[in-house]
Amino acid sequence: MNWNRNTVYGTLIGFILVVGFYPYLPQIRQAFETTPAPIALMQDQAASSSPHPPSSANSSVLPAPTLQAGFSPEGSAEALVLSVINNAQSSLRIMAYSFTAPNITTALINAKARGVDVRMVVDEKGNRALYSMRALTALKEAGILIRTDSDFAIQHDKVIIADEETVETGSFNYTQSAERRNSENALVISHSPQLAKNYLTHWQNRWNRGKLLMRILHQ
Repeated sequence: MNWNRNTVYGTLIGFILVVGFYPYLPQIRQAFETTPAPIALMQDQAASSSPHPPSSANSSVLPAPTLQAGFSPEGSAEALVLSVINNAQSSLRIMAYSFTAPNITTALINAKARGVDVRMVVDEKGNRALYSMRALTALKEAGILIRTDSDFAIQHDKVIIADEETVETGSFNYTQSAERRNSENALVISHSPQLAKNYLTHWQNRWNRGKLLMRILHQ
């Protein structure tokens, strides 16, 4: 989130404040402060630090959330994004400000081809340039539904929700500049259906506001 008046009052940013993740703060801090490569919070660590352990041996235990952080231009941010897309089994819901990244475009097309339901809502003004239109045209021609949102100063969310249980978010735009030139971060929270549900509600609101992308760039 950019801490300025325009962002607070006129733009749209995803921001995580999840009480249940407080036990994981040391690992989150380590992920962002000490290593440029993706790191994961192991499930057994998460379970041992949980303030609410199962009440009995017969309780149904869900996998503990796992956290991974990646960074650019080191390369690990895009690697995390691609991992989320490539491992999706049933659905991908995406929010993007600007979209141009060839590797992510290819991964989304491949996901659609293997039967994943892929839908994306993007900022209308942030995707008027040639590279954006090329990428979005390729997605649309692959059968991916895309809507553009122009209701806000900018739609600045960068979010992927996979299979209704995994969330990728952070500063990382899905662009070549974010991967190669910018200093960016990406955070993936897996096995967290409640968090994913919150993000899906946010995504659905923006999807409902959006207009179906009709422009096609003829090669």
